[in-house]
Amino acid sequence: MKIWAHRGCSLMYPENTLLAFEKAAELKGLTGIELDIQLTKDGYLAVCHDEKVDRTTDGRGMLRDFTLAELKELRIDAGEGRVERIPTMEEVLDLLEPRLREGLQINIELKNSMLPYEGMEEKIIGLIRERGLQDKIQLKAGIFGAEAWTEEMRHDIEEKLGIKAYDIYGLTEISGPGVSFECSEQTGMHINEDHFIAEVINPKTGEVLPDGEKGELVFTSITKEAFPLIRYRTRDICILSHEKCSCGRTHVKMTKPLGRSDDMLIVKGVNVFPSQIETVLLNQGYPANYQIIVDRHHNSDTIEVQVEMTPEMFSDNAGVVSAREKKLVDDLKAMLGIFVKVKLVNPKTITRSEGKTVRVIDRRNLYQG
Repeated sequence: MKIWAHRGCSLMYPENTLLAFEKAAELKGLTGIELDIQLTKDGYLAVCHDEKVDRTTDGRGMLRDFTLAELKELRIDAGEGRVERIPTMEEVLDLLEPRLREGLQINIELKNSMLPYEGMEEKIIGLIRERGLQDKIQLKAGIFGAEAWTEEMRHDIEEKLGIKAYDIYGLTEISGPGVSFECSEQTGMHINEDHFIAEVINPKTGEVLPDGEKGELVFTSITKEAFPLIRYRTRDICILSHEKCSCGRTHVKMTKPLGRSDDMLIVKGVNVFPSQIETVLLNQGYPANYQIIVDRHHNSDTIEVQVEMTPEMFSDNAGVVSAREKKLVDDLKAMLGIFVKVKLVNPKTITRSEGKTVRVIDRRNLYQG
């Protein structure tokens, strides 16, 4: 029988604190300790279960909005006048490393299912490797969704973590994650046909297409209550197959999304429409001459918007241009919820195709096939 201390010795001490972990490590026969990871505003790995700090500390707000220094100001009442703080993952490893080398295990839950924490996986991988604890922290598989990822990214994740990386597909409108999932063969995602009817259609005519042909994925929900959907158009392009999988399953299988039938982008797990960006620009008096450049560096998305200034706006004063760029950055963050780099350029400098501005350049090469 395996015994795990969930968030440390959390029944007697405040969860996910150094005190709870210290007391758990003293327990005889303990297999390991489970804990949760979030990212602070300035990119530190903080050990906390909730996305908000309200329940466990005397603070208020989203953990991701605190710097590490600000987070360390928050108090956790540990009883008898003792105060704990939200620890970093480094502090937890400093405490537990001797026990880890004796055989204690750690189960790390990355809390990025609700909020996309950019670069969290790479940070924890780097920390584990830096400490030489690869064989002490047991990882077998990872399920990755929220945004498209390439086979190259899969191979990179599997090599660095020593795991099998599986794809999962879902839509908030349907049920969230779990509409379809990869099996051990990793050759497509099985759709849960006991809950959904899947079709592929011609996005222009609505004609239902046979297996093997690329088209827009459409779902009808069978078991969803209160908000049922009939032939819901996902705008994702894919291919369906009803052939029996070598894993033994017979549920219909879909490819990874091969593109979109609309102009929506998924950046850092967030749906971004060019029309949202255009709204911000027009509200500030800029012309609708802009270009969105999306890229990916070290498995992390970046997005930049280049905006043409009008002749009246153009200025040689770098301070004036910088202030205008910052205002756009702030307004785009308010609209989209993510950081967007903004670069103001001279009038008529953005590339046109047949007289029209090329709106989006996506260099991520996400959709293959």
